[in-house]
Amino acid sequence: MRTSSVVLSSVAAAALLVSTSAFAAEGFGGVYAGGQIGYDSYGIDLDDGVDSVSLNADGIEGGIYVGYNWLFDRVVVGVEGQAALSDADSTISTEDFDFSLKAKETYGISARVGTLIGDNALVYVLGGWVNTRFKADAAGLLSGDDSERLNGWRAGVGVEAKVSENVSVRAEYAYADYEVSGDLIEPKNSAFQFGIGWYF
Repeated sequence: MRTSSVVLSSVAAAALLVSTSAFAAEGFGGVYAGGQIGYDSYGIDLDDGVDSVSLNADGIEGGIYVGYNWLFDRVVVGVEGQAALSDADSTISTEDFDFSLKAKETYGISARVGTLIGDNALVYVLGGWVNTRFKADAAGLLSGDDSERLNGWRAGVGVEAKVSENVSVRAEYAYADYEVSGDLIEPKNSAFQFGIGWYF
C-alpha cells in the first residue's frame, strides 16, 4: 500500500535524523525558517442530496515555514506559520454530473510542543488552524463559484535533528479535517513532509 510505504519511509528517515548529528540542543531555541516538500493526499466526501460519493486526490505539496521556539529545560514549546502549494487533484463522474476538484494554496499556524532526545534531536506534536483553497470545475457545487477557501483544524507529529550549528532537517506527518462546504464537500487531508530549516 502506498501510504504504508510512505509511513515506513518517514520512520526510517526519522531514525536516520536522530542518529546522524551531534549538535547542542540549545540550538532549537529562537527564530527559525525553512522549506519542505512531500506527499499530499485528500479524502473528499461529496453529497448533493441525491448521490453520495467519495474520491481521493493525491499529489505533491511544497512550501515554507517560519516559527519561534522557547526552551524549558528539555521541553520545547513553539509557534509556527506555514504556506504551501499542492498539485493534488481528482475527477469523478456520476449519472448527474462530472466533477473535478483540485487543492491549491494552503496557509496555517500551529503550536508545537516537544521533548529533546539526546543533544541533537527533537520529537514533537503539533496542532492548529489551516486554510486551503479548493477549485472545482462544476458550477454551483462550491457556493456558486469555481473556488472556495475552507478552514480546518490540523494535528500531527514530527522529528527534527540538527545537522550543523544552524541547520536542521525534519520529517513530519499531519492530518487536517476541514469544515463542510454547503453540505456538499467535506475534505480531509494527510500530508507527509520532509524539510530543511535554518536557525537564526
